[in-house]
Amino acid sequence: MKPIELTDVEKSYGEATSLEAISLSFEPGWHIVLGPNGAGKTTLFRLLLGLTDPDAGQLSIPDGSVGCSFQEPQVYEGLTVRENLETFGEIAGASTDWLETLLERCGLTRMGHRPAGALSAGFRSRLDVALAFVNRPDIVLLDEPLADVDDEYVGRLREFFLEYAGPDRLFVVATHHHDRFIEIADTVTILADGRVQWTGDPATASTHDGDITELYRDSISVDET
Repeated sequence: MKPIELTDVEKSYGEATSLEAISLSFEPGWHIVLGPNGAGKTTLFRLLLGLTDPDAGQLSIPDGSVGCSFQEPQVYEGLTVRENLETFGEIAGASTDWLETLLERCGLTRMGHRPAGALSAGFRSRLDVALAFVNRPDIVLLDEPLADVDDEYVGRLREFFLEYAGPDRLFVVATHHHDRFIEIADTVTILADGRVQWTGDPATASTHDGDITELYRDSISVDET
């Protein structure tokens, strides 16, 4: 699979600049986008999903199936958990076995009969993550996928992600929880104020002895202690 390429991409909303002169390459593997709230991560995802167009610059996205989850879960609240998966599954041509696998791996089996609108924030996030995989995507875009998930399922979902990933699949994860994905990242990009502050293999963060946490803190000029 060819990489996703952004060259001098800019995006503004009115007078507010969300992304400025963004040049990035997303190769197959794990690309983690770190940044505080308001850094431009969600705007970047909207561009990658084709939900908005850049004001300037070039964006090249290869052919391939795409799955995504959102910071604010996008589910049909009037449908049950199982009905949500079946509805999206019918569109994607997903097998019943695959939908059952998603229910199990995302810890949703016993919640299958519950209306999505009655779920807690953590279960809604799990459902949104499950929906991202219904079409067995080549490109997986996850926006704060573990933000409301309890510690037990953080580990279980990461295990599922790692098992699903392969040499020809691309995961792009946007998060400000910098400790949850660093150990599996092939590439890390730090966004702040709509600009790329740093990007590269986290092991090459030489100015901070490979400590991406310290690099992140310095890049965003926030004391998170």
